[in-house]
Parts: sequence; C-alpha cells; structure tokens
Amino acid sequence: EDAAQLAEAFARCASEAQGAFGSGALYVEKRVRRARHIEVQVLGDGSGAVSHLWERDCSLQRRHQKLVEIAPSPDLDAVAREAIIASALRLAAEVQYRGIGTFEFLLDLDQPGRFYFMEANPRVQVEHTVTEQVTGIDLLHTQLHLAAGSSLAELGLLTPPPAKGYAVQLRLNLETLLADGSARPASGVLGAYQPPSGPGLRVDGCGYTGYVVSPAYDSLIAKLIASASDYPGALRRAYRALCEFRLEGVASNLHLLQNLLQRDEVLANQVDTTYVERHLSELLAAREQAHPHRYFAGDASAQSARASLDAPPGTLALSAPSAGVLVSLALAEGDAVAAGQRIAVLEAMKMEFEVKAEHSGIVRALTVAPGDAIGEGQALAFLQPAEVDSLDAHG
Repeated sequence: EDAAQLAEAFARCASEAQGAFGSGALYVEKRVRRARHIEVQVLGDGSGAVSHLWERDCSLQRRHQKLVEIAPSPDLDAVAREAIIASALRLAAEVQYRGIGTFEFLLDLDQPGRFYFMEANPRVQVEHTVTEQVTGIDLLHTQLHLAAGSSLAELGLLTPPPAKGYAVQLRLNLETLLADGSARPASGVLGAYQPPSGPGLRVDGCGYTGYVVSPAYDSLIAKLIASASDYPGALRRAYRALCEFRLEGVASNLHLLQNLLQRDEVLANQVDTTYVERHLSELLAAREQAHPHRYFAGDASAQSARASLDAPPGTLALSAPSAGVLVSLALAEGDAVAAGQRIAVLEAMKMEFEVKAEHSGIVRALTVAPGDAIGEGQALAFLQPAEVDSLDAHG
C-alpha cells in the first residue's frame, strides 16, 4: 500500500527469485484490488488437442498462498466460466501442451467480465484433489498416460465429463499466523495425529503421532477434502471433519479454518483474495472452545524433547520466531545490537522474512550460520544485555 516500500519489496522479490530459479529478473503486473482466483484444469496430448476438467475457485488465501480450494466455483456465472476456460484452452493449444496443467486467472470484481491471466503451472497442483472428486478422473493416472504418449481421444477425454456436486479442500498447515497476515512455520513433535474418515471425506496427509517437524519442508501436513451434492453441504461436511481431526503438539491453522468455515461470507462464497487478511484479527480472535471436539480423546501422546543450548552466563538469547532456513545473519561477536534491529533473514514456504532483535546488548556468541535449518524458538545468538542506541548499533 505504501509506494515508499516498493524498492525494498522489489529487492526482496528479486532475492527470492534468484534463490528459487537462479535468476533475479522480475516484471511488474497490473494490480487488481478485488479479485477472485479462478484456475482451469487443462489436459493436452502434445498434438494441439486440448481439453479441460472445469475450474477451481482458490480465492481464500493468506499472503497469496491458497488455504481453501473449491471445485467447481459455486457462483461463477456461465459467461465468465466459458470465457476463462476458452482462454486457458487457447493458451494450451498454442503451445501444443502435453500433460496435466493449471492455467490461473484473476477475475476482477470491480469490472464485471474482466479477467487477467496470471500463470500456467505445468504440473499436477496440490488442489488437484477437488477436481478428481467432482469428475471421477484420476489425474495422476492421466498424467502418466499423457506423458507416455496416449492421446486425449484414446483416454476418452476430448470432451470434459460433467462435474458432479462440489468438493472443498482445506490445507492444514503447521504454522502460526501473525496479526499482519504473515505465516511462520511451526516446529516440534506431533503429540497426536488422528485424521477423520467417513462418507464424502478424503485426507491426503503425511503426519503421524511422534512426527518430528522439519524446517526443510513445506508446512503443509494434510489436505482435507469434503464432497457433497451442493456447496453448503460440502462446507458442513468439511467443518465437521475439522472438528474430528485430532492434531496436537505443534501449532497449526486448524482452528483458523474452523473459524473461516463459520463465516457468512464464506458460506455464500462472497469473498476475494484479500478476505482472510482483512478479517484476520476476527479469525484469530475466535477461541478454540467455540468448536466441538468430535474425536476420542484417549492417550495418543508422544513425548518430545527440544534440543537447547546453554547460554553463556549473563546473556539472553536472540531467538528465531519460526522455523526456516537461515538466508543471512547480520551479526558478529562483539557487535552492539539495538532492540528492533534486523539481525537475520529466514526463508520459509518460498518466502523470506526479517528477524529483528527482541532486546539490545552486545553479541557474545553466535550459534548458527547461513544455510542452517532453524527451529522455531532456536537461539541464533546470545547477547549480554546493555543499553544500545540505534545509532550505535553494528551489524
């Protein structure tokens, strides 16, 4: 929102791009303030023949990272749906696309009928599950056949099958959401992991009781997919499944998702890509006790122990607020550090964020180096407390 921050944001994006792709080149796109995120599941066999498996609505996000995905979009009008799908197919046909791909668009809510191409992901997406649930097509199986040279005609997919009902996917992440909307990956050991089951439910997950969370991987621990004949029914089933999901020992977004599914705007699908950020304080304020626990609360705990470092006498730790990989450390032994000073940059979930000193003092010991995997709460350095003015700080 502040043009004065543009140069710093551009530099940070360039750094992320360099780390992820080996190139820091960037380009600037038009900003759409109120948008829905609509993506099309495209199939191609490399001959120029392309087809689709309808669209997904991925508008419920935090910091442009998807939280909830729906197939098909509950209230996308027929004209917009046809135009967006036609655009995706035209792009795919032009490059003789082969395989499963997702073509993503922003639908401008302030200019009805106007939409913009964002990107094409030439792979099977995390949210492919909801498309599978409403079409009955195994996308991984299809991807392998297309890669092996099968044609869409041979697979019977030149014409898209009708979408039956609705499916909603919820991403359960081991993370803490801060008041500014930024996410910090959590670390620790899962004390309990008991996913729900039953008709209309699917859980794709990698957790188990005793699972040790690693900062080297994405914070996504499970995908909960609920299907029903209508959109409200899918949301009700998804909410109950969240109440049946026992996930303990590490911070997660489970309660935020429960709060989200109780919002009237979500029930009516009257949301945009900034909805979660605009209402985050309310979503975080709702208490866990507001939701019933519908699981057996027997003993499924796993003992955990955290490695700790002995602090030099008379020092305080400068700790990492979340798990991640240390990109840079702006400290050396003997440096004077002021409270609020930037001391490090961590990378987590494909994003970089700054770590600032919680208190002032003189650096007496460093415990990490760039490239290290850092756990939540891990000491980065130890300070001898001292009054340090920001003008006197070094680093």
